[in-house]
Order: sequence, then C-alpha cells, then structure tokens
Amino acid sequence: MCVLFLARLGRYPGTVDNVVLQWQNAAGKLFAYHLPVECAFTELYPLKTPGRNMYLLLGREKAYTFCLAFTAYVVELKGDYLILDNQVFSVNGYSDKNELSACNVEMTFDPARQVLSVDIDDGLPKSEEGDGFSATPFKPFKLRFQQGRFVPLR
Repeated sequence: MCVLFLARLGRYPGTVDNVVLQWQNAAGKLFAYHLPVECAFTELYPLKTPGRNMYLLLGREKAYTFCLAFTAYVVELKGDYLILDNQVFSVNGYSDKNELSACNVEMTFDPARQVLSVDIDDGLPKSEEGDGFSATPFKPFKLRFQQGRFVPLR
C-alpha cells in the first residue's frame, strides 16, 4: 500500500504553482518528486486498475489573460518509482499523453463511476467560454477510465 501526498509551492494569485508529489512505499521509505507541470492541483483520486497504483490529479492555473487552464494529470507508483509517461488520454487532439488541459472549462471526476467530465465553467461569462481563439464552440465530453486509459463515454 502506497500513500500519496500533494504539496504546492506558490500560493499567491499571479504566481506559478510548482507541484511536489510525495509518497511512502509499503516498507515506509519516503520519496518526493517535482512534477514537470505548472498547476495548482487540489484534488487527488485513485484510479481503479488491477495490479497498478494510478492516480488522477485535478487542478487549475491562470495561463494568460483569456485562459484559466484546467488540468487532469495521471501518475503511477510502481515500487519505488513514479511513472509519468503512461499514455492514458487519447481524445480531442490529445494523443497518447498523461495530461489533459483545456481553457475555461470545469473538470470533475466521479470516483465511483471512474468518469471524468469536461464541461463549460458556469462561472464564466459567455464571451470567455472556450479558449478565446477557436472559431468552433466547445462541446462538453465525458471520459471513463477503464483498462488503464480514459476513453470517450458514449
């Protein structure tokens, strides 16, 4: 059994959040790793996959004037190692990555159903929905985690 913790460096508006992942293996040995992503992760969920310790991190970070970037990031603990190159997302132009980011949307996760929902952020004015550069409107979607990957829910 592994225990996973999130620590954020930089907690003030306008700062860049750097994430440190800490974990403890079954023998009690402690580990820490600086993740190569800038995001204020606030949620951590275990993913259901037999024989593997995979976790979904959800958070957001101010990217630029028109963008509040929401991010879903997947990590795996394997023995004493942190695996960051699992290819879990393959949707909407994100081909075989462990990270899914989008501007001005809301990402929520249902741990019981293992479903990630990406929807329009109701707190944004209509003029700021989407990334501000796309000519096509954003279409909400859902992804189910199964067999080590997030796949479109139909």
